[in-house]
Amino acid sequence: MGKKQVNGRFGLDIMFKSWKNNLIGGGSYDDNVEGDSVKTGQWIEISEGFRRISQTKYSGDYKNGRKVGKWNIDFITKDIYSNFNGGGFYDKEDSFKTGKWVELSDRFYNYSQVTYDGEYKNCKKIGRWIIKFEDEEIGGGYYDNQDSFKTGEWIELSDRFDFYSQVTYKGKYHKGKKIGKWDILWNFKGVNYELGGGQYDHQTDGLSSIKIGFWIEQSDQFDKWQSILNEGHYENGKKIGRWVEVKFQKIKKEVEFDYVN
Repeated sequence: MGKKQVNGRFGLDIMFKSWKNNLIGGGSYDDNVEGDSVKTGQWIEISEGFRRISQTKYSGDYKNGRKVGKWNIDFITKDIYSNFNGGGFYDKEDSFKTGKWVELSDRFYNYSQVTYDGEYKNCKKIGRWIIKFEDEEIGGGYYDNQDSFKTGEWIELSDRFDFYSQVTYKGKYHKGKKIGKWDILWNFKGVNYELGGGQYDHQTDGLSSIKIGFWIEQSDQFDKWQSILNEGHYENGKKIGRWVEVKFQKIKKEVEFDYVN
């Protein structure tokens, strides 16, 4: 809800309803600018996926509708701030991210507290970026300082990475494309198990990375309760022929799939 003030600004309060309404953020809009009203001054904003298990807030300043200066990122759990401390700086002229930043993963929540720690230049990632889970380094790699491509050895996280499904991918990038052998690893109770992996085409033409040959991949629902893998072949990035569903440690189940081009 907005409330017009005598100085020509609108205030906005952000409420979160859990057991009761709590004021968690907000800020002011300036309606003295031609066109739409723009955010101005100090703001506290919430993440797009804000919910009980993912209470993330961003605080900093706006100038003429653009973020400037220092912005902080805070993660709240059980009504208190956790030890997580993130954020970084926006350029005061162009509102580009600049310098050292600690960012959250897109799926950041209680059981997937994944952060990315590195440097921006002109809003592009450069140099080494570190991936952490619950403040412990588990992956990362380098961005090219000129073109911001991923380059060299990387350890990345699966799209569904969380406490119960700590799956990572390890391999090489060349000009932003995966090439050669990539391994799929699973951290379970502090031990890294090699689940599988496969090969990417070494050719660097085009924009996409292409899987080729025999692959062992984790299932979409892979976790400590459903440690299911899929084995089969790729041709030009497409699954072909017979694929077999297996339990981790090669305890095979009688489930097979046929892929037809």
